[in-house]
Amino acid sequence: MNNYSHIITNGCSLTFGAEILGKNNYSLENKNHSWPVILGKKLNSTVENLAVCASSNISIYRSTVNKILNLENTDNTLLIVQWTSLARTEIVLTSDIETELVQYKQSANHSVDVESFVREQKYTNLTNGFKTSCTENIENFFWLYQADYEYQSNLLKSYIVSIFSLADACGLDCIMFNGLENLNFTIPDKISKERYYKPDSFVFYNKETNNSAHPNRDRHLEMAEILYHWNPI
Repeated sequence: MNNYSHIITNGCSLTFGAEILGKNNYSLENKNHSWPVILGKKLNSTVENLAVCASSNISIYRSTVNKILNLENTDNTLLIVQWTSLARTEIVLTSDIETELVQYKQSANHSVDVESFVREQKYTNLTNGFKTSCTENIENFFWLYQADYEYQSNLLKSYIVSIFSLADACGLDCIMFNGLENLNFTIPDKISKERYYKPDSFVFYNKETNNSAHPNRDRHLEMAEILYHWNPI
């Protein structure tokens, strides 16, 4: 990989580094041991890791676009986007929904999971853990959204094309890869295949080896090493 002075990464818990420091540990300190930091040290680059646990593809897309549009300088900067599960979505966080989230947090067996639902003041991510204790309207929305794999795949393709196009227009180097689950779709023809790492290559979900749903230290080292030796640009 080229030597970049600055690296920007975005994704879900796989890029955040969740549970590197121990099972059920989602503290920000995990970020300091994640693959973006390891890669940054290898390239002698500064690193800005935007990843948030439980992020959906729409929230990764939204925050990535916002970041690109607000960059003052894209020189010698690399953007790396890790996409997540198609079963996740994002909704506008109203006061009623926020109250419900608080009630769910108080009744949940694993309250730590709920912490990641509220990403920003106006948005919240919905993941599988939320479906059992939400209102009927929200639950119906969640399942309707999740059920249509073809729709979700096409939506993700539009995110991929949009971010690559925006990055190119801004003179920003950008690469992407999958994470969390297998995403079996064809990369759009408009995209240089070399800049999208072989689909499914970074899916490290293995509770038996990691005793967790997240990559351990060795896996993060492996991810950084693979990216370090990858030269798509």
